[in-house]
Amino acid sequence: PAASAEGSGPSAGPSAPPDAGPGRSASRRRSRSAGPPSTARRSLAVLGILGVLAGGYALSGSRPETPPVMAMVPVGMAPDFTADGEWATRAGAALASVDQQLVDLDAVEEAWEDTPAAQRDEDPPTAITELRDRREELERRRATLQAQLSTFAMLNRAGEEVRAIEASLRSVEESLAEAPREPESREQAAQVTALEAQRDQHQRRLEAGLEELRGLQEDVRVATRTPLPDDEQVTEEVRADALAAVEAGGGDVATTVSDRDARDAATDERDPDAAPR
Repeated sequence: PAASAEGSGPSAGPSAPPDAGPGRSASRRRSRSAGPPSTARRSLAVLGILGVLAGGYALSGSRPETPPVMAMVPVGMAPDFTADGEWATRAGAALASVDQQLVDLDAVEEAWEDTPAAQRDEDPPTAITELRDRREELERRRATLQAQLSTFAMLNRAGEEVRAIEASLRSVEESLAEAPREPESREQAAQVTALEAQRDQHQRRLEAGLEELRGLQEDVRVATRTPLPDDEQVTEEVRADALAAVEAGGGDVATTVSDRDARDAATDERDPDAAPR
């Protein structure tokens, strides 16, 4: 009877898995409420886009990634140039020497103007003509040296201005890189427009400054390769000849140092006991 009752009784249902229980059911409910994985990823992507527009960091999962970098407009760097300070020092010394030589020659010219020959408006002797030619040459040298030193100073100033413009342009471009790609208000749009106008203005100024800088650099390069005047002795000889002409009163007597030396040598030959001159 026991076996019959067991065989004729209702069959037992399938047994529950061993890990079934309240914890498993709660996990399934949380999974269903969270939605499919693709929905979560799309939500995070939207949040990432909003973060970029707000100037924040793009989000991916739970970790922040490197913020996007906006491509900046290339900045033309100032060409490399070296201002030769040693050349400027030597050129300044050469200019001072030329100035002094002109002062010395002008003094002799004034002395000649006071001679009887000059008062009679006679043709000046060769020594005075050579003095005037030398003075004209020195005046040309002075003008050249002054222009070269002025260009040298302009080169330094132009380099500083170009570097300042480059710094301003980088600052504006950095502000544009941090600005929203799609402004959220009219105020933001106006700010971006103003930044773009400043960037364009700085770029135009930079291009003009670079062109000027290259021209000045070439001028200074030519100047530094040009030998500086170093013939003060020539001026001294011309001055001595002119002084001899002034002392002679502008007549036909010997008026040059070479003629005077020849006359002195002849005198010494005739009178060996004469005192040396």
